[in-house]
Amino acid sequence: TFANAFRILRLDNSDVEGDITAWDISTTAGMQTFVLTSCPLLTGNIGGWTLDSSLVTFQVGNTGLSGDITGLVVPASMDYMYLNQTGLFGVPDLSGATGIRELYMYSCGLSQAQVDAVLAHIYTNRAVYNHTSAPVLLLHGTNAAPSGAYADEDPPTTGNGYRYELVNDPEAEGFRKWSITVSS
Repeated sequence: TFANAFRILRLDNSDVEGDITAWDISTTAGMQTFVLTSCPLLTGNIGGWTLDSSLVTFQVGNTGLSGDITGLVVPASMDYMYLNQTGLFGVPDLSGATGIRELYMYSCGLSQAQVDAVLAHIYTNRAVYNHTSAPVLLLHGTNAAPSGAYADEDPPTTGNGYRYELVNDPEAEGFRKWSITVSS
C-alpha cells in the first residue's frame, strides 16, 4: 500500500522491475496522477485493482502489465485514461466517469468484440459525460476495427453504429458528442 500523502506516482523510461499485482493504489486518498510508461520490466495483472476516487490521470503504457480491466471502475474525478501497448484488455466501467476528457486504448490488441464493447459501453452511458469539451476516444493501432458500417442505426447494434451515434448525435439527444478514432 502507499502512504496517504502520495499525490503523484510517475515512472517514465525506467528500468524498475517486478510484479506489481499486489500494489494497492486505492489506499492513497489523494493520489491524482498515476503514470507507468516505458517500464517494460514491470509486470503483473492489474485487473483486480481499485482506483482511488481522487485520480485525475491514469496512464499505463509500454509495460509488461496485463489483465482484464472490465471490473476497473473509473472514478468521477478521472479526466485522462491512457492505456497503450499493454496486455490490458476489457472494458473499464466508465459509467461514473462523468468528467472524462480523453480515453486512449491505443495498440492494446483489442479484438473486434472488445472494441465494439467499449463503444457500446460509452453509448449506453452517453448522457452522463459532462466535460465542457468533446471527449476523445482513441481505439486505433493494433486494435481491431469495429464491426458494421459507419452509419446511423436506430438503435445502434454494431461498433461503427455506436461510433456514428456518439460522434453525430443524429437524434439530437443533446449529449456531449465524442471525437473517436478507430482502426480501419
